[in-house]
Amino acid sequence: MKNGIQFNLRGEKCYLSPISDGFNGEVISYNTSKQPNLEHINDMINKAFDKNNNLEGLIFHYG
Repeated sequence: MKNGIQFNLRGEKCYLSPISDGFNGEVISYNTSKQPNLEHINDMINKAFDKNNNLEGLIFHYG
């Protein structure tokens, strides 16, 4: 659970979207992109699900 972060790298906008565990703060997955689009978000979510497929009790919050 994190907000996306926009930053400049060598004059270009870049976007970082991490997903962290709300219990212990561990970063579960992240994605970097030059555009904040659906592909960027889907990749971040798919990486999180690839890492842990146990969805029991999962609460997903983005905001």
